[in-house]
Order: sequence, then C-alpha cells, then structure tokens
Amino acid sequence: MTTLAKSIFITVKKGFKSIEPVVMLFSGTYLLIHGLQNKNYPLGVAGGMLLFRGGVDLGKVIEESDLQEAIAAVES
Repeated sequence: MTTLAKSIFITVKKGFKSIEPVVMLFSGTYLLIHGLQNKNYPLGVAGGMLLFRGGVDLGKVIEESDLQEAIAAVES
C-alpha cells in the first residue's frame, strides 16, 4: 500500500511541474459539470474538450519527466 501511495505522490508531483495542464483539467471539469447541469450543452462540450486536452498535455509532461529521469539514470 505504501508503494502505491508513493507512486501516486510521485506522479502528482511530476504533473504539478507544469501548471497549465492542471488548470486545464480543473477548468474543463468545472465547465463540463455546469454545462451539463444547466443543459447548456455547448458549454459542456467545450469543458469536455478542455478536460481531454488537459489530460493529454499532463500525460506528455509526465512522460517527458520519466524520460529525463531515465536519461539521467543512464548517464550517472
């Protein structure tokens, strides 16, 4: 269980190195929820797209961070 918690903490820490995808995730979630609750579907679609884009960007940030760690481990 501690290994899982440590792994989640490391992933979250890597994600917060770049704040833009995190902001996109939170704002996309907000727009999606409020767009669907108020039956404002274009707002919900925009929120969903923003949520998707933030997730993709966050994945890229984490992948690049893992790649840099792997390169640093090989060099040392």
